[in-house]
Amino acid sequence: MLILVTGGSGSGKSAFAESVVMGLKTRPNLYIATMYPFDDECHRRIARHRLMRRDKGFETLECYTGLKDAKIPSSGTTLLECMSNLLANEQFELGGTDEEILDRIQQGIQNLKEQTDDLIIV
Repeated sequence: MLILVTGGSGSGKSAFAESVVMGLKTRPNLYIATMYPFDDECHRRIARHRLMRRDKGFETLECYTGLKDAKIPSSGTTLLECMSNLLANEQFELGGTDEEILDRIQQGIQNLKEQTDDLIIV
C-alpha cells in the first residue's frame, strides 16, 4: 500500500502519518528522515519529531539523498518524512536537470515500495 500525506507547514502531517502507521499494526516500523540538520531550526524540528515518535517503536534511517540505494527491512511499514526536504536535498546537494532529479526520486520511491509492505510519504 502507498499513502501520500499532504498539507501545509505545521498542519499535523507528521502526527497524522505516524497515527496511520500505528493503526496498521505492522512491524517493523521504519522512519526515513530526510531533513538535513544544517541550522538550529532544523535541529529543533528534528528533536521535536524524535520526541513525537519516541515510544512508537520506530527504527530511524537518516537518508538525505539517494533513496534508490537504501536498504530497508523487507516487511513492515516505512514512513518517509518528508518529500519536500528530499526534493531540496536532491536539487541542491546533487543537482542535475529537473528530469534527472525527478528520476532519482522516482527510483528511490520504487526502491522503497519493493522492500516494504506499506509506504507512507509525507
